[in-house]
Amino acid sequence: MPMPDPLPSIPTAPTTVPIEIICFNCGKRPDELFEYSPESTGSNLSAVDYVIAEEGTLNRANGHFCCTGCYIRLGQPTAPAPGWTAP
Repeated sequence: MPMPDPLPSIPTAPTTVPIEIICFNCGKRPDELFEYSPESTGSNLSAVDYVIAEEGTLNRANGHFCCTGCYIRLGQPTAPAPGWTAP
């Protein structure tokens, strides 16, 4: 008697979708902004990695940040600790 085919495996962890790191206001990615380039930061991190590591306005839930130009145009928003993050 043949053995029945095993059931397909069921994932045990939810699948995650990569988040795009982008300025919520102007729509630019870090690699499109000189301020985050290794030449500007003096870091060996890529522009995206630099934003993830150093950008205080980064919203880690959705990948939005606010580049310096947009931050100034928005009136330099602030909030109590831990500080203002992009919506």
